[in-house]
Amino acid sequence: MDENPPAPKSSIGTQIGDGRLAPGHSEAYFGTSRDFWWNSDFVELMAKRLDWAGRRKVLEVGSGNGHWTRTFVPFLTAETEITCVDRDPKWADANAAWARALSERRIPIQIRQADATAMPFADESFDFVTCQTVLIHLADAGLALAEMFRVLRPGGLALCIEPDNFAVRWSQTALSTSNSLDEEAEAFKFALAQHRGRTARGLGNLSLGGRLPAMFAAAGFTDIQTHLSDKAISLYPPYDLPEQAAMNADTEQWYETSADLTPQTVEG
Repeated sequence: MDENPPAPKSSIGTQIGDGRLAPGHSEAYFGTSRDFWWNSDFVELMAKRLDWAGRRKVLEVGSGNGHWTRTFVPFLTAETEITCVDRDPKWADANAAWARALSERRIPIQIRQADATAMPFADESFDFVTCQTVLIHLADAGLALAEMFRVLRPGGLALCIEPDNFAVRWSQTALSTSNSLDEEAEAFKFALAQHRGRTARGLGNLSLGGRLPAMFAAAGFTDIQTHLSDKAISLYPPYDLPEQAAMNADTEQWYETSADLTPQTVEG
């Protein structure tokens, strides 16, 4: 990395009518099903491939309730320092129970409130910067990637885990034979309009994953690699596997709370 871009100074937030921050996507949409996102042997494979154990100063961006932190911590070396940032004060609790629970591994964790697009760290402060399903929710993910580049040391590792939700959703409709071609076309058109409208309102791009390699290159990263998780949850009767039960319970909760209908505005 020959040069570092200046740190962006903008801050982006999603608010509801009374000025409070709206619930984050993961808070609204993922309960216990989130505990089944990964096959442990796949995470172990990636840890070996990317030498997580050789990283000593780790930054997680958008840590939330520590789901991704708790997933990768077992593959770090004792005495590694982890810094977590989240813009929501609720998740930026320095005394969070999930962080205390990891103390037995002798890996200190510091949690700070900060925006992904303007982080309070000096240039080249970390040798491992990572996030999970964060960039898809930002109005300008490029700014966050520029910040990750800025705070990453030369030769460091940036690992961003982001989905292409729209593509996944609509690949599944090919399995349906009950709707006519016109009905499927109309449903796709409506969903695409929703998707583009969400992005236009600054609420993020839920299909950002496929664009990430090009965005990494634009931010200045080199030696860019792409890997696909091997995790899939099959749903079939009687749905009694733990991960099936968790997914069904979360789906029922989404419908009961109508999470998609939460009124939101964007404050720049």
